Amino acid sequence: MSIDRLLTTVLQLYQDVHDDARTEQIFGSTALLLTNLSNPLNLSLLTSQLLIAPAIWGRRDGMRTCFRIISIFNTAAIHVRRNELEKIKKPRQQQQQQQLHQPHHTGGELSSNAWTAAILKGADDQSGRWQHLLVFSGPRTLPYKAGEPEPPAPSGPVALALNYAFPLLSDSARAGLNCDALVPVATRAMLGGDGLQDGVFLASIDQDIRQAEQKFMWTENSPSYLHLQQLEQRPLISGLGPLSTLLAHAVQFARDPDVVLQLQDDLMAFTARLLQHWQAGKLSELEISEESIFLTPETLETTWPTLWQFLKKTMYAVVAVLQSIVTRSLLDRHLKHHAVAPTVATKTLHTLRNLYFISSRNGSDAFQVYAFTYLTSLDTLSRYGPASSAFLHSILPPQSNIPPDPLHRTVELFYLHTVEHVVTVVCA
Repeated sequence: MSIDRLLTTVLQLYQDVHDDARTEQIFGSTALLLTNLSNPLNLSLLTSQLLIAPAIWGRRDGMRTCFRIISIFNTAAIHVRRNELEKIKKPRQQQQQQQLHQPHHTGGELSSNAWTAAILKGADDQSGRWQHLLVFSGPRTLPYKAGEPEPPAPSGPVALALNYAFPLLSDSARAGLNCDALVPVATRAMLGGDGLQDGVFLASIDQDIRQAEQKFMWTENSPSYLHLQQLEQRPLISGLGPLSTLLAHAVQFARDPDVVLQLQDDLMAFTARLLQHWQAGKLSELEISEESIFLTPETLETTWPTLWQFLKKTMYAVVAVLQSIVTRSLLDRHLKHHAVAPTVATKTLHTLRNLYFISSRNGSDAFQVYAFTYLTSLDTLSRYGPASSAFLHSILPPQSNIPPDPLHRTVELFYLHTVEHVVTVVCA
């Protein structure tokens, strides 16, 4: 089929919603067209129609669709640039001979600049600007200029696109980001439905725990474990580290300190829910030393390590963002004010306490970012006697004897370590 006929066919297929197989075929054909179309007008038309196609957006596949859009434009951009470089290297006579042997080949005829200009022209007023951002993030290795997403833009796709392109943005491009708007967008993307789902994945695990021969069993085919695996494969979760870097950048350069304080509240609330969900489950009753005794081999070897790997990944991302908040609190005139600084330190420590059931496991808190965040917050809080007393009182264990519950002992250990550090700093 010629390229022109394929273009006509694909544009027709765009008009209806199809099954998975046909949708995959449409994505593949679109990628082929983006690579091989030589007429800029056709490229613009294809891009414009793709961004409003019911076949793509009517399926409501959410972030999966967004990731596919980025992917096909990125793949096409790489091929266009590669064809351009190969064309430059080949002598003119060799190019003419190749055209004689491949008279129907059209790929590589446009320069990367002309190709990019045609793509940008196709991102028109018919589609949302957040969709344009997905397109622009695809050919991120090529020169482009993206407009700022207009509200109300869905947080997931915007964060995904910026997460994909951010490492390659120049300093001037990064300086042009509206970080006041980016902080809440990236926060919702990380913690909300497209990301960590407010920690509810932990709550569903307990429903699938079974007992077999006096042992806890959490199987690989249980709904909660399958859901956890699906979460791992989501674009924002697989890119949780880069997303936390993007959010940390936004914290550093946001002009409004209130958006930073709101982010801290959101992190504290998220980790509190995470701790609450964990505490409500049967698995929180296990000591590390007892796991080999009370977990079935399948659980111990497969589902259990996967869960803790996911939780550690979550903890690392949250702590990375917390570090940026703490760092800013040392420099920002508003955040280091005596009326605000102890509150920032207190909320940071509450968040770390909520995560302590993860960070205390097998020395998971032994990394520089965690140490800086924890010790700096303690140092700040120790300068304010009433605030220090209030914080220690708020996390004081409810009973004097050693609690029988492993989780409560873990939380109490955080209290003891904190008291020790506060006393050391005050007495120094």
